Amino acid sequence: MYKKGFSIIELIIVIVVLGILAVAILYRFGSITSDASATVAVDQVIADIQYVQILAMSQSAQKSISFTAGSDSYNVAGEIKKIPGGLTAENTITFTFNSLGEPTTGGGQTLIIGNKQIKVWAITGKAEGL
Repeated sequence: MYKKGFSIIELIIVIVVLGILAVAILYRFGSITSDASATVAVDQVIADIQYVQILAMSQSAQKSISFTAGSDSYNVAGEIKKIPGGLTAENTITFTFNSLGEPTTGGGQTLIIGNKQIKVWAITGKAEGL
């Protein structure tokens, strides 16, 4: 007579399948969180670029924000700030805005942070993530 229940082979197969699913889910979750960190960093840097642009207009003076390749910090009109999420700038670039909010240096260039890009448009100085 056969007893009702699962054999050891069936239990092992179920455990292996559940293990594979768990690894796949954890891998996917890890990539989601790293992408979220990069998005937060880009949003913060864009806000700081816009801040420098507004500061230049409100004080009727040139103001700059600069990034150094490989560094996790950047200079916002004389104040040093850290890039969130432990990320670093991939290229060295300085954006300088005049009293009209127009970029005098760095306009039309792209800053790379992690796997994300930030472009500052040449004429308007608008900063946006790509």
